[in-house]
Amino acid sequence: MAMISSLLKFDDIDAAEKVLEEWESQRLSYDFRVPNFLIDAYCRKGLTEKAEALVNKILTKGGNPLVDTWFYLANGYLEDSQIPKAVEALKKAVLVCPPNWKPSKNTLATCLEYLEGNRVVEGGEFIRLLQTEGIFSVGVCKRLQSYIEDGKPQPNRLGEIEGDV
Repeated sequence: MAMISSLLKFDDIDAAEKVLEEWESQRLSYDFRVPNFLIDAYCRKGLTEKAEALVNKILTKGGNPLVDTWFYLANGYLEDSQIPKAVEALKKAVLVCPPNWKPSKNTLATCLEYLEGNRVVEGGEFIRLLQTEGIFSVGVCKRLQSYIEDGKPQPNRLGEIEGDV
């Protein structure tokens, strides 16, 4: 992890990929923290397809993505304007999140804006997931649901919601 992290600080993705390949060739137990460095770097560089391919490759080997893995992908998808994929990745992050984890305000707001209006059913499912997994209280989830159902932003509501994130 230290080697990959150091290489990425110097923006040397190629060398970091080689270190990851060497690590994978050792067939050690799969620790998703190791490839997460590359997944994050790919997403920040606009290489979301490479990040997605790496996650899928690791999944086939039995790796279990962490909340950070899905969150990096969600942000990468947002940068690439692939909002439906960002929503799905954020849902997966919520499903594996540790207690007290919260998504960033910007990521959550963008996903909620996407779900607004004509995606009321999907938005309702997402809101229920946020409540079930303990991300937000019942009151916050009710306000989020109202925001989704109204079909138009209401600045006071979104401001209240963001204050609770």
